[in-house]
Amino acid sequence: FKPELILVSSGYDSGIGDPEGRMHATPDCFSHLTHFLMQLAEGKLCIVLEGGYHLRSLSESVCMTLKTLLSDPVPQLYGEMTPCLSAIESIQNAIAVHAPYWKCFIHDKVSIVQDPSTKRELGDARLVSQSGSSPEVCADEAKMADVFLHHHMEGLLLPVPPVRTAAALPSHILLRGVQVETGTVAVEEIEALISNFAVMHVKEEAVYVCVGKILSLLTKILKKQVRNGIALSPAVSVSSSVAIKQSIAIGFQKVLCVAIGDVDIGKDSVMRVRYFRPVTKTMLLKICGKQNSEMAKSKYHISLSWSEDHHEKNSFVFGVLRFILPLAYSYQPDIVFITIGAKCSIDVKGISLLACFLQGLAEGRTFAVIQDSEVEIAEAMAEVLTAFCTPHFGSGTPATSEAILAIKRERDRLQHQWKLLRCSVN
Repeated sequence: FKPELILVSSGYDSGIGDPEGRMHATPDCFSHLTHFLMQLAEGKLCIVLEGGYHLRSLSESVCMTLKTLLSDPVPQLYGEMTPCLSAIESIQNAIAVHAPYWKCFIHDKVSIVQDPSTKRELGDARLVSQSGSSPEVCADEAKMADVFLHHHMEGLLLPVPPVRTAAALPSHILLRGVQVETGTVAVEEIEALISNFAVMHVKEEAVYVCVGKILSLLTKILKKQVRNGIALSPAVSVSSSVAIKQSIAIGFQKVLCVAIGDVDIGKDSVMRVRYFRPVTKTMLLKICGKQNSEMAKSKYHISLSWSEDHHEKNSFVFGVLRFILPLAYSYQPDIVFITIGAKCSIDVKGISLLACFLQGLAEGRTFAVIQDSEVEIAEAMAEVLTAFCTPHFGSGTPATSEAILAIKRERDRLQHQWKLLRCSVN
């Protein structure tokens, strides 16, 4: 649709404890909804307050919405990331009805659900107005919501790191609005972490300097002194692999790495981080020109075949919204790495779009590790991570049939393990 302005009639009837909506949405859900909308229309978003009939739920939800508009970190969602059946049916019905009018649904072959689960569960539509709507039931639900919110909100009031974005950069490069990282770690620590990589890469002094700054910056992100980071590396594969290993070592439980372009973060390199914490799972999503059959066998190591035609830009938005985001939200990482190598098949706008949306995860803890030859991508990433401006993505073009088939193949394979990938009951 390519909106120029977004107006939200912001009723909070769907909030937990509300006697009208009774949909149990927690305040942090509204943070994520707001964050999604902020990525459109170059960030021009107007939220107009409407309804909401549970005072505590309403006030907390409005608070979380405003904090998101002010670019505070979006809180992590907790609980099982599994959509209920009625939600999947509603999504399928919406796609089926609108498919003839919008190109983004052109490849969706779904039909309207004729016998939705909500009707089957109730048996008689007349019971809808009678089931649990008495004043006594509503009062009990309101009290339970108050108790829940009292404890739940304690974990959502996040401290805002004093530094938004810092970067490990070569001495001749500066990025707008980004603090230059000057810290490092002992040479012995760097050598221990990169000892498994090819000697031809790690003997370069520039690699040691970059890795040292990355390790220092990761510690500051963990301590919430810095929210996110950028690194321009002469050896992006080595730097990314070391960063992932170190993230687990210092306490991050779940690490998501999205690798694009000529980046070699093999399955074995990522698996080695389990040496530090056996319960840790690291998810690696490799976006490349052709599918990696070895990675495709694993729940946590996924290869997505995707390349854009330079004459049909902005098609990557389909891959972000229909595959990468549902997968990432199902996983709920504690930190997100975006690794960009040379020969990247995604244009700068597509990478910016990806980074914008992934900022909603892991309390905004995003670390971009970029090949030092890709300065234009680093500059675009700095604009996204510092929130100086919201990139203008333009209107998305339909993805190629090959890209659509690649997504469908991976969704079919993974949707039973990562439930948010499911968007139809068929």
